[in-house]
Amino acid sequence: MSRLSSMQEHLLAQFSDKDVFNAFLYAISEELVSIDDTLYGLKYNRWIDTGHGQQLDGIGTVISRSRRITDALTLSFFGFSNQSGITGFSQSRLRSSEEPYLATLSLADPEYRAALWSKVHKNNCQGTGEDTISSLLYIFNSSQIVLEDVEHASFIVGVGKILSDNEIQLAKVVDLMVRAGGVKCLYMEMFDADAFFGFSNLNNNAKGFGTGKIASIFLIN
Repeated sequence: MSRLSSMQEHLLAQFSDKDVFNAFLYAISEELVSIDDTLYGLKYNRWIDTGHGQQLDGIGTVISRSRRITDALTLSFFGFSNQSGITGFSQSRLRSSEEPYLATLSLADPEYRAALWSKVHKNNCQGTGEDTISSLLYIFNSSQIVLEDVEHASFIVGVGKILSDNEIQLAKVVDLMVRAGGVKCLYMEMFDADAFFGFSNLNNNAKGFGTGKIASIFLIN
């Protein structure tokens, strides 16, 4: 329903057929439509989930989370399998001693939205275990996070997703995991949420030998 039709439907019966009065409503309805469009833009186009480009950059300025992330991207060089971003023979060149192996990344809108929500959550949470899990769901874009409390105010994290080297590096430098003061994350591990190795008496969803994939540690603090 248009703004003009809405205004006309709310008229008292004695004004419904008055040409002059309807002309007045028509004149002001155009101005009100312009105001409606502006208010809609303020509400939806400048929101994290619906904004784009400069709108998201403006939100990032307000909450102090830039789109550009320093040392967030691992560059590929020849090396050994236990190193990040490494390939084998005839796949990448050797890295010189003075050459950096990390590059600055400018996040695209979908990834930037996740970083913004993580920062908003970190700015407003109470530091509970549930807050830690929520922040990690945003950071790793994973549907499953397992948090295990261990002694001496520490915990370990399981991420139900196999992460790439760049996803791991980005999580390190963004550093938006929520945790209470004095509480430490000992290490993080990743596992395939649909096919992880385990024993059925401990977890009904676990897979056995030859099917399940063993979790691997990817971050030690």
